[in-house]
Amino acid sequence: MDRPWRATNENGLYICDNSFSWNGWYRFFYNGMNIRMPESCVSEDSCNADISLWLNGSHPQIEDGVVTREICGASFLNGCCDDRFSPIRIKACPGEFYVYELVKPQYGCSGYCTDISTISQTASTASPAMITESSLTMSAINTDPCYNYNILDNYWRNTLNYWHMYGYISGYDDSRVDWHG
Repeated sequence: MDRPWRATNENGLYICDNSFSWNGWYRFFYNGMNIRMPESCVSEDSCNADISLWLNGSHPQIEDGVVTREICGASFLNGCCDDRFSPIRIKACPGEFYVYELVKPQYGCSGYCTDISTISQTASTASPAMITESSLTMSAINTDPCYNYNILDNYWRNTLNYWHMYGYISGYDDSRVDWHG
């Protein structure tokens, strides 16, 4: 997901992830660069959501494989981690990036945040077809979320695109999408 508005330094739009139907693994980008979720409290109203979601725990190392982490929500009423959400799975990938198996937040205008201080200039965007390492089988590539993740970079998802407000863009409703992968 190349959504700069998810960064911890953004606020005001109130984009609610509980409006989307999440299914599969996702990789976060910030204008084409790697970025990851915060590992400590994020102030409420950050990341363009009312309840800012962050990891209550550290990111894994490659040798850890897939790990499960608790998700906390920072909100005005309940403080830093009094709002607890369904855990998500995370995997560290070769190329120094992470993939996240996101789930639909249970309540409120909640949004998964990305930590602006973790931007990495070395964004690897290799697709599975470009992998040449002989130790990887095609079966492993097809099932490994490091090589099989989603990027949401449609032009109409841009927060500066106001065409939808005037009826010029219609039918783009993520809650009606049958997500795969």
